[in-house]
Amino acid sequence: VENTKEHIIIEDELRAYINRLEDEVLSMIDSYDEKMFTRHREIESILKAYEIEKSQLETTNRELEILEGQKVDIERRIAKEEEERINQELLNIRRHIAAKVIQRA
Repeated sequence: VENTKEHIIIEDELRAYINRLEDEVLSMIDSYDEKMFTRHREIESILKAYEIEKSQLETTNRELEILEGQKVDIERRIAKEEEERINQELLNIRRHIAAKVIQRA
């Protein structure tokens, strides 16, 4: 009878210990699941932000290409206008010199 009572006490203690361990493991699993869910949401949020940034970068790069093309056109136009201005000045100088030569003759 004494042995039986001891066994019952030991079984009760072991059952309580196992229950505590099971509760602890379940708590750890719940905590892990919660952290993983939070991480998953963070990753989704980061991916959405990345897609937005990527789209904005693509748009900006397209706009930059357009602006670079316009810049080249403007630089060519300015160079052409400068060349025409210089040629006009040279023509005026030649006319002025020609007029002086004619006046002296």
